[in-house]
Amino acid sequence: MGSEMDRKKEASSMSIKLKKLRVEYGLTQARVAQSLGISQQRYSKLENNDVSMDSEMLKRICELYGVSADYLLGLNRATPMTDAIHSSYMRSQKDIDTIVAKVVSIVKDHN
Repeated sequence: MGSEMDRKKEASSMSIKLKKLRVEYGLTQARVAQSLGISQQRYSKLENNDVSMDSEMLKRICELYGVSADYLLGLNRATPMTDAIHSSYMRSQKDIDTIVAKVVSIVKDHN
C-alpha cells in the first residue's frame, strides 16, 4: 500500500512541476502541445496526471524545458535549469511567434 501512495505522490509531483515550468516560461498548454507534436487535450491529461507518460514523451518534455528526467521524476533535488540563455531563448521564441502573427495579419489584410 505504501508503494502505491509513493507512486501517486511522485506522479502528483511531476504534474506540479510540468505546470510550474509551463507557467514560468509563459506558455499555454496549446503551445507546449504544439511543440511536442500532440493535442492540447493530450498535454492537459499529461499535466494533470490523467494519463501515463512514455519514455519518448518524457525525453521530449525534458528537452523542451531544459530539465533532466531526474528532476521531473523527483530523483534528485536539483532545480530546473535557470540558465539565462535558456530563458532568453524562450522569450525570443515568444517574440518570434508575435512577429510572425503580425506579419500573417498584415499579409491577410493586403490580400
